[in-house]
Amino acid sequence: MLPDLKRLKQENVSILSSLIDSKANVLMTVPTPYAQLIQKFDQLAHIDQEHASGRLAAMRLFVSGSAALSEPAFKRWRVISTHSILERYGMSEVGMALSNPYRGERVASSVGFPLPSVDCAIMTEDRLVMVDENTDAHKTYEGVLHLKGPSVFRGYWGREDNFKQSIREDGTFATGDQVRLTQGRCYILGRDGRHVFKSEGEKVSALKVENAIQSSFDGFSCAVVGIDAPCWGQRVVCAVEMEGDRETTLPHVSEVKKILKTKLANFEVPKNFVVMKRLPRNALGKIQKEKIRAIIMQSVLTEGHDCWHPLTEVVK
Repeated sequence: MLPDLKRLKQENVSILSSLIDSKANVLMTVPTPYAQLIQKFDQLAHIDQEHASGRLAAMRLFVSGSAALSEPAFKRWRVISTHSILERYGMSEVGMALSNPYRGERVASSVGFPLPSVDCAIMTEDRLVMVDENTDAHKTYEGVLHLKGPSVFRGYWGREDNFKQSIREDGTFATGDQVRLTQGRCYILGRDGRHVFKSEGEKVSALKVENAIQSSFDGFSCAVVGIDAPCWGQRVVCAVEMEGDRETTLPHVSEVKKILKTKLANFEVPKNFVVMKRLPRNALGKIQKEKIRAIIMQSVLTEGHDCWHPLTEVVK
């Protein structure tokens, strides 16, 4: 069992050193510690990197959950440790529901397949599509993830109305998470309204945009949010974490947009980029987009100006 991240920071010990020196052979955590591990690894001297890689390769399993792991982090960790991180999907209401295989191919950004005893379906705009062996593997479906099985909860304590809104007559639970089904695998696009929103009349997946940014620019820890705007419905805005004086090394925003337009549709490319010394996170290290949105909404972002907007205000 590794020490908690807060104590490691207080003792000025890196999570990478703690992992290497421990007897652990399984690491189950959220995406943020993996980003920290990669950052610490890249700071090591070459000979120390070889030692660290050897120790990490001897581990049995690396697991990530709670939030989407970026594709660049998945690929970089495989180079560092020889391991493909196992991503899975679960929530308090259902326990674990979807997972990449323990033995078999694990795909970046995918949470894999329904676990045994879990019935999985996707509510598209016009129908409910079951995810099973009869699903057309050549088609792609997008919609809200629905789950059914013995692990699904029986209700919210003292909130019967909320429960009735989430459960269909057949006992299927609507998770509220938008997913894409491609070749039998599920990809989480994000929670409706928080990670999936409409801009210029089109659906935008914040996770897709974040992956495009992080795969194009090394060291970008970012969060994409939708900000209410009369002309756009919601304007796509990207907040980038830059500590110290790294702002001086940022590429010009026009260059960032030019590169992103080769990977994204025009409506998906952020209209504004803001710089924060630290992105707000919860105790698990998960980025709190509600706080980022609140900070941005207190600021004045100028339309049509390709520049980085520094944000220093913190919302508690």
